[in-house]
Order: sequence, then C-alpha cells, then structure tokens
Amino acid sequence: MEQDDKVKSQFDLLKKLVVLKPDNSSLMASAHKIKKMIKEGLPKALEMEAPPNLPALCFDLEEVYEQFEDFLVFRQLIGKNIVSLGGGFSTGKSSFLNSMLSENTEEKVRLLPTDTAASTAVPTYLLHADSGEKIDAVNMFDSRISDLTASDVREIGHDFEASNPGVSLGQLLQRMFIATPLQKYEHIAFLDTPGYSKPEMETYSARTDEQIAREQLNHSHFILWFVNGALITAQDIHFLKGLDSSIPKAVILNKADKVLTHGLDEYKSVIAGIKEELMKNGIAVKGVWGYTRSPRWKEKIGSDIDAIHHLLDELNEGKGSSRFGHDFMKLFVECRKYYRRELADEESRLKRVNQAMLLSDNEDVRANLNDSKLILTSRIGRLKEAMQNLETERGAFFDQIRKVAAEVHIDIPEPSELELAEENATDPASILAQLMEEKGKKEDPVMAEKLQLKLHGIDRENCGLPGSRAYEDRLFQVLQSKLSHKK
Repeated sequence: MEQDDKVKSQFDLLKKLVVLKPDNSSLMASAHKIKKMIKEGLPKALEMEAPPNLPALCFDLEEVYEQFEDFLVFRQLIGKNIVSLGGGFSTGKSSFLNSMLSENTEEKVRLLPTDTAASTAVPTYLLHADSGEKIDAVNMFDSRISDLTASDVREIGHDFEASNPGVSLGQLLQRMFIATPLQKYEHIAFLDTPGYSKPEMETYSARTDEQIAREQLNHSHFILWFVNGALITAQDIHFLKGLDSSIPKAVILNKADKVLTHGLDEYKSVIAGIKEELMKNGIAVKGVWGYTRSPRWKEKIGSDIDAIHHLLDELNEGKGSSRFGHDFMKLFVECRKYYRRELADEESRLKRVNQAMLLSDNEDVRANLNDSKLILTSRIGRLKEAMQNLETERGAFFDQIRKVAAEVHIDIPEPSELELAEENATDPASILAQLMEEKGKKEDPVMAEKLQLKLHGIDRENCGLPGSRAYEDRLFQVLQSKLSHKK
C-alpha cells in the first residue's frame, strides 16, 4: 500500500510539471515577439553579410531574453540585486544556501536539493518573503506552475530519480522561484546555477553546458564562485577569465572543514594559494573566504564567515539597477563594430585598386583591377545595406523591449545612450596605464579589475553610465587616489 501511495504521489507531481497552460496575456504576447526577432528577424536581416560570430551573439541575446522573461513571470525579482552562485558541479552551492536558511531556524533546512545529478539540476532563484513559503516554476512548455511544495522540490531534485533510475523530472523545468521568510535579505535574489560541466563528462547535458552557465552568471550583479577542495582548478580559472570582468566576484572555499582537519596553518596556506592563483591570472575578487556548516570549525574561521555575512549585508543595502539594456545592446554594438571594420578594410582596398588603375597603362592589368573594383564595390554596398538592416532591427527591437519593460517598471535607457556607453566604455586598464606612465610607476595587472570593484555600487545618477564623461572623471579620481597612496 505504501508503494502504491508513492507511485500515486509521483504521478500527481508529474501531472503538475507537464501542465500545458501558456501565459497568453498581452504582456507575454508582446514579449514573445522579442524572442521571435532574436530567433528569426535578426539572422534573416543580416544573412547577406552576417558576422562570423552571429550565431554565438544571437545565443547570448536569447539567454538575456530568457532571464528578462524570468522577471516578467516572477515580478518579485524586479529591483533585486541578483547574486549568482557559480562553480563546478557538486561544489556545494545549494548546500551553502540551505545552510544560510538554517541560520534563521533551529531546524536544519534542506529546501534546495543538494544531491542532484548534473542533468536534474534546475536554475533556482531564492528570494525573501514576508510571510509563508511560495514555490513557482516554469516548465519546458513555458507554462507557470504555482502550486509546488518543498517535498515536490526534493522529489524533482533527487527522490524521483532514486526510485526511477534514468528518469529525471528536473529536465521538465526551465526555472524555479522560491520565496521564503528564511531568506532574510530583502533586496537580494540568489540564483543557484547548475554547475558547469564539459561535454566529455558522463553527467553532461545541455542544461549544464559551459556556455549556458556563463550566460546565467554574466547577467547578475555579483558572483559567488565556489570551490570544493584545497585548490582552485585550471577549469575554474579558465571559466572565471571568460566572465564579464565588470561584475564583482568573491570566492568561497566550501566545506572548509576538510582542509581545517589538517590544521589552521594548512587552511591559511590554501586560502593564500587561491588568492595567489587568482592574482597571477589577473582575476580580481572582493575576497577569498572559507565556509563550513560544522559548529566545531566555524569558530576557527569566524572572521571569514563574518566577512561573507558582511558582504551580503552590503549587497542588501540598496535595490539593484537593471542590466538588461546594456546586455541587450551588446549584439548590436558587436555587429556594428564588425561592419565598420570590414567597411574600412574594403574601402582601403578599393582606394589602392583605384590608385593602381591610374598608374597602370597595361590593359590586361587594368581589366583585372576593374574586376577587383567591381567585387569590392559590390561588397561595400552589401555591408552598407547590412548596417542599415541592423539599424532597422535595433530600432524595432528596442521599441518592443521598452514597451514590455515599461509595463512592469523595468528601466531600459534609450538605445542611443546605451550604444554610446557600450561603444565608448572606459577601459580602466588603459587609464591606469596612462597614469602609471605619467608617474613613472610599474603597472599592476590586477589593479584595473580591483578598481572596477571599487567603482561597483556607485550611484549611477551621480557617476553616469560607463563610457560617459562623468564615469571617466570618477574613474580618474579613484585612480589618482589609489596611486597617491601606493608606495
């Protein structure tokens, strides 16, 4: 009888997860037009002279849209600072969140599954709720599921597959949203991302592909990177170097008790080794701290655990500004840069061909040069047409984005302002190099990224958009201050 009840319970859950109930509201209908532009409109408009990396750019743009849609579906995310948890598979990201939730109750909380296979993991947002626990999800049919329970989440993450080997419920879901009073940070939404894995791993699936993991992390306000062991791996370093350097980061050595059992000196040596490896590879972080759930060892590394709590308190101080405008603009800026480079090259070639024709009196040579001139002129025409198509698509795209965003009060700046900021974004490294040269000092390869961390959180209204004159002036001030105190 008990087995029959379990089968019935699993069947009822399966029915919940495969519900076909798409949101046909006018808002989502408008949003889906954006997705169609990304999948069909842009590739078709640029197909005649498409940049070689257009498929990758469209993939990135689609990932930005997917997160944008998360905010439309679950509007409690709007105004939150998105703190993403990243790292390899099974580095304890979910365990960390469960441990953090347990700090506010006498019982041990296991709200997020911690023993999932890579193919069953579901990207999950964890938010604060004033009262009651609310769990929502979006399934593979873009339908919202609003009646899930904590036991359902455990079943999705592990229990179902444990009793039905090879059958995963996690693959039926795209996202989960958990709001609970146990998550005390009102202005933070934690995003628990599935660990990245390589195609050769047995656990590999599209859900844990490195590119998808990277995109999820690149659209957050802060990244907590988890390592599980005494070393930060070469794969970790490679992945971190590929993330947006403007997003501040911290590294957490999870399950630090495994190192602490060898002594506090060994622990300090491991932390120092991770810091050195990060610095050697030019990766700036706000800190490298150990974390453990063991009461026995917490006291030993109390300063590290306090530092993590202090960081989260800082991130909880203010509302998060939207990154969507900048993230949506990247494709258009990259395409425009490509067309400008190609046009400059082709026009330079055409100029040389015209000069050669003027200088040559050999009819055969002139005929060959004229053929080259026709080919170049034709391509220049196609590039200009592609640029015009890009401008048309950009206008239509941002008209639609701003229309949808306005309905839910997500701020998207004017396209012209975004484009100027993206194309002329101030590079802290170049300013640092200039100032160092003026002062006759050697450039610190990590200093630029550290200054980006310093600038993080500055009121944008006072500082201006990255790339603006106000931003550049503020950056100069910080650099001058840093250099004046540097020995």
